[in-house]
Amino acid sequence: MSTLPAHWDSLCQPQRGLDAFATSSVWAESARLAFAPEAMLITHPFEDAALACLAFVHEEGGPILTGLDIAWGYASCWVGAPSAPRLEEALAAVTARVPRWRFWVWTGLLDASPLPLLLRRKALASGWNFLPWNRSINRCTSVDGDIASWLARRSPASRRRFRRIDNTWQRLQDQGWTYDEQRPSALDVAGCAQRLWSVEAQSWKTLGGVGAYDGQMRRFCDEVLYRAARGGQLRVAFLRDPSGRDVAYYSGAVHHGAFRGLQMSYVSDAPVEGVGTLLHWLVVRSLCDDPELRLYDLGMEMPYKAGWAEQLVHYPAYVLVRNL
Repeated sequence: MSTLPAHWDSLCQPQRGLDAFATSSVWAESARLAFAPEAMLITHPFEDAALACLAFVHEEGGPILTGLDIAWGYASCWVGAPSAPRLEEALAAVTARVPRWRFWVWTGLLDASPLPLLLRRKALASGWNFLPWNRSINRCTSVDGDIASWLARRSPASRRRFRRIDNTWQRLQDQGWTYDEQRPSALDVAGCAQRLWSVEAQSWKTLGGVGAYDGQMRRFCDEVLYRAARGGQLRVAFLRDPSGRDVAYYSGAVHHGAFRGLQMSYVSDAPVEGVGTLLHWLVVRSLCDDPELRLYDLGMEMPYKAGWAEQLVHYPAYVLVRNL
């Protein structure tokens, strides 16, 4: 169960200037448990806001504070409406717990967030430094409308490519291929996860000794799957060949009208080429058919995602440096 304040997830909303899904307990708590279980979790709730951060000791920099997903740096330390008095109170509470902290990394904030300005003012008043650190970029696309509307926003070359993919799917359906989309609950997520990991075990990533099949990544993915399923947010799609074998999967989670892509993989010996791309196309079609969804967030910017998503969303990160 989450150790975050009870109203944390209800405050993780896109319009509040943060990476809403990555800040929610589904992602952030999963990352904390998988990658930083030894770190101290510090929370400070208000009626309609809250702060949560991790404290750990760096071998060179001393005590450091970060968001909960230290492995990626997507999660915001703050949810809800910020104000100077609240920020002052929360920082004082954290400092009481970790008196010698020197660096505090703030991530998961949109450019429009009012929080960086408040932090900068606090730093100036206290004789600290507030510095830009790096910038995360996510690829997103609107799914508010049918697949024709989505295709209309693609280039002519991309439209031709997706029509070829769709024609391939029509032929494969005639041969007995199936698309199976699951929305598992907490009661049946175990079976869905077993299917997912079976595909992952046969993927080029696992066979090459990389990927999510073992270790901390496996725990993180399992935590995300079970937490998302418990909240009714999980979606997992499978592509099955005529023998009934799962040859590819795509997982994601719904959060406040947006679908966040999580993991995709396919078996290394798939009987046809391009099963990953084919499955992704079928997922996009399904998202466009869902009236409750308006946005598809593909996550971290990668070159291949440019053909699927037209929007770049920037999340600048900052470091609050306390002079001791």
